[in-house]
Amino acid sequence: MPLSGFGAATLRALATAMTPLLADQCLVKRPTEASDGAMGISETFPVVGTYACYVEPLGRLGGKEGEDAGRVTGWERYRISFVTGTDIRLQDVITQVATGSTYTVVDSIDTQTNSPLLTANAVYASK
Repeated sequence: MPLSGFGAATLRALATAMTPLLADQCLVKRPTEASDGAMGISETFPVVGTYACYVEPLGRLGGKEGEDAGRVTGWERYRISFVTGTDIRLQDVITQVATGSTYTVVDSIDTQTNSPLLTANAVYASK
């Protein structure tokens, strides 16, 4: 829900106050491509940072399935919330520290400048 009429300092204060309510810690990794030294490219996932977050399930993707490591898996949707200003981008890989569950940001990063929270829609491949 947008909080119109608040200045940047007030939003920062609200974000700081909300951080304890974000009950989880999430490790964020960003995919990058690098030369593998043999005329090819390999994808690496360096860590961007560890942030307070809140992970909530949104349900299954209407019977969507995909292949992961040669196995058919079900994809589940999640909304992951962070304090506004956290550097989250499409295709980032987010690991919930307490559970080890890993999610990929797929769309709808809500970066409203007048909200103390940033939310990202992500998917988790159930094994």
